[in-house]
Amino acid sequence: MADNIFEITHCSEGRLEYDLNGNYCYLMPGDLAVTQTNKVSTVTRFPMKHYHGITIKIDLNHTPHCLSCFLEDVNVEPKELKAKFCESGHGFIVRSNPSIEHIFSELYCIPEKIRHGYLKVKILELFLFLSV
Repeated sequence: MADNIFEITHCSEGRLEYDLNGNYCYLMPGDLAVTQTNKVSTVTRFPMKHYHGITIKIDLNHTPHCLSCFLEDVNVEPKELKAKFCESGHGFIVRSNPSIEHIFSELYCIPEKIRHGYLKVKILELFLFLSV
């Protein structure tokens, strides 16, 4: 079900334009958007003709209830993040800030040898940041 999928998009370079439930949104370098997949148009535009970024899609039908159960003092639940940022149907945009840059800057240059595990750790870090 598409209503159980949300996505987190980070813009590193350029600009991304998309239609979010009838409203146009623009991500510039350093910006992050949290949106519900079925509320975002599949048509995206790149007004500067250049874009570099990362999109993380979270399917709640296949995600464990608690991603951080092995860390007692970390409470991260994907369903709560989706509810927090997507229930309005409009999504949420975080403009560029040092915390977001720190988390994403490392995702763009991960050695292939450790990429799979490293992505899991960084996504947990991102979820923890977004949960507060």
